[in-house]
Amino acid sequence: MAARYQPRSRCDVKWPQKCNGDKVSMHKLVCARAGPSVILGLADCRVRGALQAKKDFLYFDHSYFDRGWDKKHFRITRGWIHLTSIKKRPDDRMKKFGVVIEPWRKTGSRVVVIPPTEPYQTRIGGDGWTDKTVAALTTITDRPIVVKAEKGNLREFLADAWAVVTWGSVAGVEAALMGVPVFAEPTCPAYPVSAGTIEQIEAPTYAENRHEWACSLAYASWHTDEIGNIEFNDYDYSLRHDLS
Repeated sequence: MAARYQPRSRCDVKWPQKCNGDKVSMHKLVCARAGPSVILGLADCRVRGALQAKKDFLYFDHSYFDRGWDKKHFRITRGWIHLTSIKKRPDDRMKKFGVVIEPWRKTGSRVVVIPPTEPYQTRIGGDGWTDKTVAALTTITDRPIVVKAEKGNLREFLADAWAVVTWGSVAGVEAALMGVPVFAEPTCPAYPVSAGTIEQIEAPTYAENRHEWACSLAYASWHTDEIGNIEFNDYDYSLRHDLS
């Protein structure tokens, strides 16, 4: 196993001043099992150094499914802020989260661009991606292009969407589950079911592996009650008994 990124001490972890209490308490529970190399979201000042050093680390943030710190759910990924490949996993956890995979939509008019947030750009990259992507799309399609920069009901926003284009947003996961084709960068958790490159915006690929992909993401999503059973020794998105 590669050496993990280690801060000099636990005191090096700078908790955000307005950090949600549930989030911090869950992170501390995980750290008690996995050690201090668990990075707490994009606000954690260690994330840039860990990525630049190309060291192994575990990343803690919102769950992919049934999100909300009040629900005691969280995700843990390894070496990057998202799981961007498919792990061969059963569908028990996907069912547990109540994940529904809707048929692919082949109608709609707008292309919705979901940009990386300011914390993404500050900590890990994506600066200039939105302007570059919109400019490229205008040369490829005559469809209206809308940049979703604010939070809100995603299903309503995508009601007339032909496709979503995103750099790394979890909204790409939600859109793909709704059946909206997602043109995702390799940095995005929706990348394994991406509709292709933006040059294919008028002829999306409708991935047939969304079930396997959702099963995989469900094995990156956890509840605090499961912390003691997560295999942290060499984390590979599994409970201790799953791959034995």
